[in-house]
Amino acid sequence: MWSLAGLASLAWAYDTQQEVTDLAGDMAAALANNDAEGFLTHVAKEMPGRAMLRDNLFGLVAAADLNSSVEVIDLKTEGARTVVNFDWSLHVISKDDSSQVEQRHETVTLEVEKQGKRWKVVALKPVSFFGPINTKQH
Repeated sequence: MWSLAGLASLAWAYDTQQEVTDLAGDMAAALANNDAEGFLTHVAKEMPGRAMLRDNLFGLVAAADLNSSVEVIDLKTEGARTVVNFDWSLHVISKDDSSQVEQRHETVTLEVEKQGKRWKVVALKPVSFFGPINTKQH
């Protein structure tokens, strides 16, 4: 038999997972729309590495068309923060040379916390996943 507190805890955990999954989905959609600023609206201004992430994102969307998708691998709450590992795929097509294509696939870890009514990313690893397109000559 479930207690009321147990059910409330279960509902909170489900809501948290859904909200954090929605956050990552919004970030992936922003990338697919070549909207670096839209991606960054979900990232806390005080996040370590934010300036590098911003530079990477703006360089990436300027040079490439993107398709992005995410799936939750695992999620755990650590105090006020929730740490989520995502299986993140990023399909990168150069705007200058459509034959130059990169398929990126990596586990991306987001640490998120509620700031007001919204979840914000307070840590993201690896920032390099969102780095510029590889411009090696064919």
